[in-house]
Amino acid sequence: MGYEVEIGPLILPEAEINIYGTSNEICIIGEASIRAPANIIDKINSSLEKLRTLYPDKLRPKILKVIYTSLAMPDLIERVKKEGIWILKAIGNIVKPKSL
Repeated sequence: MGYEVEIGPLILPEAEINIYGTSNEICIIGEASIRAPANIIDKINSSLEKLRTLYPDKLRPKILKVIYTSLAMPDLIERVKKEGIWILKAIGNIVKPKSL
């Protein structure tokens, strides 16, 4: 997508986020799971809300939600297409968002 962002975990007293990174204008937030069901999105959204409330300095104007998985369940694929979330695995994209 043209951004250079260092990615790693973010561990805070109120939340643990598997995938987190920021640059000047973008924040990447997400979860990693071997077998990812649709409710993994709820975990990402909950973590994002905690950041917005408790650590707004950890966010940027553009938010990119990502899920890194080996197996994306069909209900997850359906939901991410509606919500614009990026699903990827080691060998490529499963669902890539249209844009930020």
